[in-house]
Amino acid sequence: LNVGMRRRKFWWVVGGLLVVLCLQFSIFDEASVPLERDAAGLHGRNPRHRPRHRGPGGMGERALSRPEPSPSPPDVPVVSTHNTPQLATAAPNAAPPTNEVPSTGSTSTHLRTAEPTAPTAPPTAAPTVRPSTAPRSCALSQPDALSAVSRAHTDACRTKIRSTACSDEQRMLYPELRPNPLPSCRGTLPRDTKAMVARGLPKGADRSAAPLRIAYLIACHGRSFRQVKRLIRLIYDPRHFIMIHVDSRSAYMHRRLTALVSELGPNVWLTSWRMATIWGGLNLYQMYLRAIRELLVYPWDYFINLSGADLPIAPLGKLAAFLKEYRPYGANFLTSHSNERSFVQKQGLNKTWVLCDNHMWRTGPRAFPPQGVRVEGGSDWYIMHRTFCEFVTSDTDQFVQNLTKWYDQSLLGAESFFHTALINGPMCNTLVGMNHRLANWNRARGCKCQYKAIVDWCGCSPNVILMSDKNKLLQNVASGMFFARKFDGKISNSVIDFVEATLVNGTSTAVHGFYWESAFDIEDETPPPVGVATYFSSFARLGVANISSVCGARSPLDTHSTQLMEVHLVMKDDKFLGYAVKVAVGTGSQRTVFETLMTTDDEFRFSQKPRAGQAKTTIGPIGVGVDYDGKERVFNRRGGMVSSVDPPVIAGLWPIVQQFSLSVDFRGPTSHVKSSHTHGTGRERLLFTYQHIKTLEPGAWLVSLTPDRRPGYEKLSTSPLEMRFPVAAAHPHVVPAHLENDALIASFWKLDDLCSVARGDCSSTLPIPLCKNTAWSSMRDRADITVTEILSAKH
Repeated sequence: LNVGMRRRKFWWVVGGLLVVLCLQFSIFDEASVPLERDAAGLHGRNPRHRPRHRGPGGMGERALSRPEPSPSPPDVPVVSTHNTPQLATAAPNAAPPTNEVPSTGSTSTHLRTAEPTAPTAPPTAAPTVRPSTAPRSCALSQPDALSAVSRAHTDACRTKIRSTACSDEQRMLYPELRPNPLPSCRGTLPRDTKAMVARGLPKGADRSAAPLRIAYLIACHGRSFRQVKRLIRLIYDPRHFIMIHVDSRSAYMHRRLTALVSELGPNVWLTSWRMATIWGGLNLYQMYLRAIRELLVYPWDYFINLSGADLPIAPLGKLAAFLKEYRPYGANFLTSHSNERSFVQKQGLNKTWVLCDNHMWRTGPRAFPPQGVRVEGGSDWYIMHRTFCEFVTSDTDQFVQNLTKWYDQSLLGAESFFHTALINGPMCNTLVGMNHRLANWNRARGCKCQYKAIVDWCGCSPNVILMSDKNKLLQNVASGMFFARKFDGKISNSVIDFVEATLVNGTSTAVHGFYWESAFDIEDETPPPVGVATYFSSFARLGVANISSVCGARSPLDTHSTQLMEVHLVMKDDKFLGYAVKVAVGTGSQRTVFETLMTTDDEFRFSQKPRAGQAKTTIGPIGVGVDYDGKERVFNRRGGMVSSVDPPVIAGLWPIVQQFSLSVDFRGPTSHVKSSHTHGTGRERLLFTYQHIKTLEPGAWLVSLTPDRRPGYEKLSTSPLEMRFPVAAAHPHVVPAHLENDALIASFWKLDDLCSVARGDCSSTLPIPLCKNTAWSSMRDRADITVTEILSAKH
């Protein structure tokens, strides 16, 4: 008996010791295991410890909650220091806008070890160690992530992609996303103001008589400064606020707008920070959030975002009266998609995305939306009430904070973030399912995956509104639309004149059908493409040679001191006229500035006139050039301007809507390239492009197109189409002179006219007109809108 008792006691002791040891190892594993160093030299958490929790699904279910990565600034650094003005009408206790990047920035790409917290106990107390939220290194398994790493351009971008993909695979990237308990949403508010008034005011609301105030955000890029200036004129009102964000890559636009806003009132300003907001980029919604935060220090009722390609198509007084009816209800105007599953798939919201190298990289699938979350989305153009703007930029609502973490890794986030935050939040009953915008969609032409160079996805974009769309504009104005897009003066400036003079305020700033857009400026930090610079430099030399011959011996010019100052694209009645080239000749007191107009014949297009009985079967117009825009069916590089480093493109419309073959024959000074090109069917006259040759030798080239002679083509002439075009040797410098280029370009281009910017030694003695009195000159009177015209605009 005693032996048995001793044996049982022995095993009790052994069992107790084992329990103690297990507890010690558990604690050690939780808090004392040193952080492992991965292959990249970065720290990660002990992979063996994976605690399980009781999630909402019951015993043993892993919770959706994951460690949240530390927020970091957006991918693009701040590049401007322009100060946001403080208005006298700002809220009394409002803090000034912050220049710090908000917490909604991109997920940090740096993997950091957890820092010990400062001890709060007596000095003898040991500091605690926070669990690390950094992912350990991993072998990437997702094909999308492996492809993205292989294609990224920089080491920093590759590291960011690996880090994000590893965090995602280890379930550490996304936090739990659970909406707040909400009352049931009764649906959207009616779109008709009469129906709004009939339903009465909501409880506690007050139909205030105070004037309605709007905060506009204009996001712009590129070089269309004159068009953005017209937009500012059409929406300017001293009661409203206009904040302008200029893309960080658009230095010319930023310089010109900086000078403009310095002359306007304190209610117009540029953001002190800038981002590179590419199509579909996740930082676009981040830019909107940051702008709204800064705008909230001012007293306004509604936020409206616009692009530089937008215009109002109705008087702004009508818009203010309309919004005033909805103001008591806190209404928000957002257009949403009707099918959630289809929308999530088409938008790529079920994928994880990384923004770096100005490219959106797809790294793998994700489960989105989480259970219980309703996804809404559609257009990224909104009219949002101040109350909702305060909610969505709040740092206290956990759902909004976690939602931003999901959208920090989302494609096209601006098209659904605000919609989803609204429909899952306390203001879900304030949605009006219409944003009162007209977008000129032609999906057959606008959804051609034209953004593949900057995003791993096929995207769509609306077409430019033309004068032929005038009836569509009028119909949408009658149906209650207030804004439309896209407008582009390089393609159709006449429709902008029509909107300005007929639809908005009855006055126009049009200048007899002319439109100018900067193509080069001496202050540009980034030079134009080499092929473009080659032609511009030759234009400058040809202009100086012509001016020197005009001035003659009476007023000789120092042609050795020649400086290309500016080049403007000139459009007349929506057609390419030429380039206005401003050059400075001489130095000091002998310096003279001229502007010349360089033109070419019909932009290197060729078409075939029909023979008898061949009406409406003509081939063309077909053109040769560089940088062809298939959506708008124009060459973005106007005037051809093919150089030896540019692969030429042949593009045009074909009258046959069935399959056909086309023989393409290139003949150069010493080269001959011949090939056959086969095209498929189309719903309209077929658009085709041909891009076979990578480089061409400098000189004059002849291209001929010959259709095949199969039966069924009897009405179509099969005689070759021929056209000559120049290929300039890539040589962008003004000096030394490139005589071969100048002679070649002079045989295709001509100096059509010239003017003097200011009276000099030559222009004062010869009949050279001043540029301010010259119709085509970019410096003519009324070629640009004055500040007075903006400030005196009536709405």
